Amino acid sequence: MSEAAPAREPRPARAPRPARETHPAREPRSARDGADRVVGTAFGAGAVVFTALAAPSALDQQGVFHPAWSVAAVAVVTLLPAALGVLSLLGRLRAAAVLARLVAIGYLLVVATVPVAVVGAGLPAGPAGPWVFGLTAVGTTAAALVMRWPWVLVVVAGVSVGVTVGGVLVHPSAAEALPTAVQDGVYAVAFDLLFASFVLLARRSAAQVDAAAADELVAAAAAASADARRAERVRVSALVHDRVLGTLLVAAQAPEGLAHVAAADARRAIRDIDELVTADAPSRPVSGRDLAWTLQADLTELAPTAEFSHDVVAAPDLPARLATAVREATREALRNSQKHADVPDRSVGRALHVEVRADGSGAVTVLDDGRGFVVGGTRSDRLGLSQGIRETVSAQPGARVVVVSRPDVGTRVQIDWRAP
Repeated sequence: MSEAAPAREPRPARAPRPARETHPAREPRSARDGADRVVGTAFGAGAVVFTALAAPSALDQQGVFHPAWSVAAVAVVTLLPAALGVLSLLGRLRAAAVLARLVAIGYLLVVATVPVAVVGAGLPAGPAGPWVFGLTAVGTTAAALVMRWPWVLVVVAGVSVGVTVGGVLVHPSAAEALPTAVQDGVYAVAFDLLFASFVLLARRSAAQVDAAAADELVAAAAAASADARRAERVRVSALVHDRVLGTLLVAAQAPEGLAHVAAADARRAIRDIDELVTADAPSRPVSGRDLAWTLQADLTELAPTAEFSHDVVAAPDLPARLATAVREATREALRNSQKHADVPDRSVGRALHVEVRADGSGAVTVLDDGRGFVVGGTRSDRLGLSQGIRETVSAQPGARVVVVSRPDVGTRVQIDWRAP
């Protein structure tokens, strides 16, 4: 037996080729750009179609005009518009605008030079005029793409005069050609204004859409700025009342058993003022469980004898500002209960319940069976209820405060929010 050949070493696998980068299609930056793109593309295609329809007349008059003029005329009425349409389709609107100006000015020059471009015996007798006169809409529509309406009228008038004068000069008998030339000139004005008006109206409508969008953007920015200022005022007012004034009031009255609360509030006030000055607002989301145990700690600090319960399930985290607003409003509700709900000769029961549902919505309820008050009789500008609780929460999207109270029955403050 022959000796077996050694096995070949496997070739290293080729590295996969990097995927080609795909470039997103160019999107119009505005409604005006979008209109220019659509109209420019349609103009390019229309110019090619009109030229194809005029091709038989151009071939019949092939020996009538100078070859250089004929090449220039074909470039102005066919090649440049076709290139303009392609550039518009690709979103190259600046380059397309340059070509549109060249077409408008070039067509005026072509029409104006018709009489001097004739060679030989000129046009044969008959009603047919120079073939390029059948494409007047190409030059005037190109002008409407990039010019204001007064200049478009100038181009239309120039084309009409050129068609009328040229039709007379190139005809063997000027007297016979004059009525037809005048009719062609009037027809050119009516026909060209129709196309130019469509283009001008489309561009004007798009510009109005852009202006309306810009106004909406300015209004939205102003509304957002006003909301931000309002939220900041609410935050500052609540901080002044909840932290500074509340701490000073507790410290001044020095009620028995609340000295530790005053000290804790003083430390919290200093920290919150520092956050406000340095604009170091909380930014990390807060889970429902963390919120519940934070509120339980606050309850132990502010109302140690109150009952605590919770019904918290796994749910999406709460935005940091919403969690902060809920906590601040809850603390203020607990302070109000401690300060105002006590009734002589009996103890007042208090409770705090936290609920967070699976969709991220939830509610915090502060209850007491104390003194109570008439909700409608409370001043709307009272900081504790208005800015300390209501506005602090209502500044957050989807959050609200419901206060229910009756004299000698008790008070319920419920802070609830929808899923973020």
